[in-house]
Amino acid sequence: MPLKVIFSTAVAFVRPSFLIFQPHNALWAVWQNRRCRRAGLQRYSKTTFKGLCRVPVNLSLILCLLALSGCAAAPLSEYIGTANHPYDRKIQENYQKVTGAVVYVLRNKGWSVAEESLPSVYERNERYEHNGYQNLLIMTAIKRHYWGLYGTLAHLNILVHSLGDASEVEIRYESRVTFIRQFIFTRSDRMVEGMLDAIEKEATK
Repeated sequence: MPLKVIFSTAVAFVRPSFLIFQPHNALWAVWQNRRCRRAGLQRYSKTTFKGLCRVPVNLSLILCLLALSGCAAAPLSEYIGTANHPYDRKIQENYQKVTGAVVYVLRNKGWSVAEESLPSVYERNERYEHNGYQNLLIMTAIKRHYWGLYGTLAHLNILVHSLGDASEVEIRYESRVTFIRQFIFTRSDRMVEGMLDAIEKEATK
């Protein structure tokens, strides 16, 4: 078989997988179909034409369905549990000043507050057991970003605990990245440490 015919046949089978939903595909398919027929490759031309029309569509539908199933598989709650969240800081200011600083920094950083509640509603801890100290749980709204098959969901929980003349601030971070399947991340050192620095600076100024 001549080298030119072999090359044309290889292009006819390989190229369609990279051309998805483009208007010129149909014209290219007809042109390639005629080339195959002129070369005496009738048994390849019909298969090639069908592949050009069907393979990219089927592949795209499969990828979209997988991405959507990944997004829907694990719904995201605004509350973040206690495990694997290492960010906390003791600030030498009273509870009211620190709470005000937390809300101010959240809004300044582009986070909106979805709910304020008592931590004891969601979890048990001895520091919540009628010890006279104040505690607050602030849950942010979930930030959503999508770029085609890739998407991210991120949110924060900030807990403020009064310690007499001082306060403790704990930040819990959770991000879910979806691309075919879903990945969960609970660390963002640079962002969270920057927020703790900003809260401390705002509360103590």
